[in-house]
Amino acid sequence: MSPPSDGSKPIFLPLEGCFNFRDLGGYPTASGQRVKTGMIFRSDALQHLTAQDARYVRETLGLTTVVDFRNTHEVERDGRSDAAIPWVNYVNEPVLERRGTITATGEEDPAERLTDMYLWAIRNGGAHYGAAFNAVAAEGNLPAVFHCSAGKDRAGIFAALVLGVLGVDDETIVQDYMVTNQKVALIIQRLSSRPGNEHMQKIPVDFFRAQAPAMEAVLEEVRSVHGDAAGFFQSQGVETAAVDRFRTALLE
Repeated sequence: MSPPSDGSKPIFLPLEGCFNFRDLGGYPTASGQRVKTGMIFRSDALQHLTAQDARYVRETLGLTTVVDFRNTHEVERDGRSDAAIPWVNYVNEPVLERRGTITATGEEDPAERLTDMYLWAIRNGGAHYGAAFNAVAAEGNLPAVFHCSAGKDRAGIFAALVLGVLGVDDETIVQDYMVTNQKVALIIQRLSSRPGNEHMQKIPVDFFRAQAPAMEAVLEEVRSVHGDAAGFFQSQGVETAAVDRFRTALLE
């Protein structure tokens, strides 16, 4: 259920309602340590969790915190992510809220489209990512899961930043991001069935796949502007003590 000890591709957790729920643990770091499993997870939206799923994430995973990166209107339309798990600490950090809705037509270059979105997110929504990091780094808030709608874009950026703080190399970070492509058809089928998303049904599924150049652009931006992922978070109001506490909790 968690990534193998050799740091190869993650295994999706056995949930009926979520397609892209997986453990960020198991990856090796530059310091020779490894990211602990069972501590922090990434996912697509959680409102589809079944009652059995809810018991699993509570009793087996011990989940205590949910960070939701969806915009306010998405939460209002589709439901809060703790609908089936009301005992968790719920945090909403809508990183793309100020960008507004930009409807895809399928005519855009997929990599350029995502690169533009991702760079906008870290340049303009960084405070939300900082607040999200403070939430998962706080005492008693692990294990935690963070998500958006598909678990690819907004959550993917946060996963990259978290893994970067923990010392995981860029190649592995990009590989983790690309794992969503194994589930993208299922995710898009679900998203396109929602009111307001009918246009997605006319666009080939491949258009919505994760694009490595987009995540590589994020990593380069973070490095060139902030030095590293820890520097990015610190520029967004995260104290050094929180970074140190998070590393202590997540590395073995």
